[in-house]
Amino acid sequence: MTLLSKTDDEVDMTAVAKTLEMDAAMSATVMRTCHSGFFGFQGSLMKQAVAFLGVAVIRQIVQSAVVVSMFEDEKEWESKLSMQDL
Repeated sequence: MTLLSKTDDEVDMTAVAKTLEMDAAMSATVMRTCHSGFFGFQGSLMKQAVAFLGVAVIRQIVQSAVVVSMFEDEKEWESKLSMQDL
């Protein structure tokens, strides 16, 4: 999220790609999104996928992962908000 907190034209896409490659789950999500029927990307390199999707879509993918991870420990969130309530 820190890398993506800058304005779109200031984001270092190479650094974002390298960071995403360190997380297998995030890498898979990005590549699955790229290869979806909606986007139709045919490449296999993370750097190309990140450039293809763009900052806004990558930001949405990362933000979604952060929100979902907040609900992994439901005991902690029981009194606040459940995934179903969300």
